[in-house]
Amino acid sequence: MRATLRDVAQASGVSVMSVCAVLTGGGRNVKVSDEKAKLIREKAKELHYEPNLQARGLRTSKTDTIGVVLQHLTSFGEEPYYYQQLLDGIMTALFPQGYTLALSPMLVQGGGAPRISNGRFDGVLWCCQDFQETSIETTRNLRMPLVMVHAPKDVALGVPNFAADNESAMERIVDHLVGMGHERIGFVVKPHVSQSAEGKARMSAFLKAAEGHRVLGEVLLWEYEAEELANYASNAAPHTALAAYNDVHAGHLLSRAMELGIRVPDDLSVVGFDSSNFCERTQPRLTSVHQPIERIAHEATECLLRLINADRATISEIRRDSTLYDCQLDIRDSTAAPNPHRRGH
Repeated sequence: MRATLRDVAQASGVSVMSVCAVLTGGGRNVKVSDEKAKLIREKAKELHYEPNLQARGLRTSKTDTIGVVLQHLTSFGEEPYYYQQLLDGIMTALFPQGYTLALSPMLVQGGGAPRISNGRFDGVLWCCQDFQETSIETTRNLRMPLVMVHAPKDVALGVPNFAADNESAMERIVDHLVGMGHERIGFVVKPHVSQSAEGKARMSAFLKAAEGHRVLGEVLLWEYEAEELANYASNAAPHTALAAYNDVHAGHLLSRAMELGIRVPDDLSVVGFDSSNFCERTQPRLTSVHQPIERIAHEATECLLRLINADRATISEIRRDSTLYDCQLDIRDSTAAPNPHRRGH
């Protein structure tokens, strides 16, 4: 049977309030000598006493748990690199402070704000939002500290947001490709990702960058199988370069190109986004935008913890706008000047 505070009190010859003061931090008005406190801890260890965290949460109104909402996530599937870096950043901020994280499927299941705000979390990190009507309503009705990750700037007004600077990232991709001579560039994104806030931000930034360079830029809604890439096997390929929403999608483009006999980068240049370790293992090695995912997640989590633990005097000092992170382009082996024999159409 699990030992209780009363069991420890009887074994130590002290009151339950004294044990509570030493082991749980309760009973602030109860004074316990160092000698008695040492005895209480020894008896608790002998009895294998463990504090009831649920009961403590009821007393303090805190659970020491952070909800991480990855909207529309049902599995990590083929995209472990991004999520590994994201969770590493969150965990290195949470765990040293004694917090636990819980991946929340609430928005995936349509639970909305009531289910998120039901007391199980002290705060929420909301990642990869779609900002559809249901999501916006959830944000508006959330009654707890909230920080967003990867929301476009000026979308989540009044809520701290940490995100990559998609405009400068896309500008670097297009500038790199145009500098090599490419004039027909496609941006490849999965259809459902194109509906996310960040998907829309990157598509818009890509088209803006292409227009600024006065080259053809087109958004291509392709699944990972990239069946459409068969159109690039001839010299009349629609584009001479493709930029993908993330490294995983770019990796699928490389694999599909190899199956079709399309040489990368001789016949087609390919660029990814995230510049994860995955890029060093592709054939050829993948040129990609370096997004500091772990740093973004870590600093977003630190902001959330400040909101949770702030008092009324200091909470107004916490920034509630967007913090954008510059993204560099890591140039590897998957981009080159366009093949003059592939005239396109």
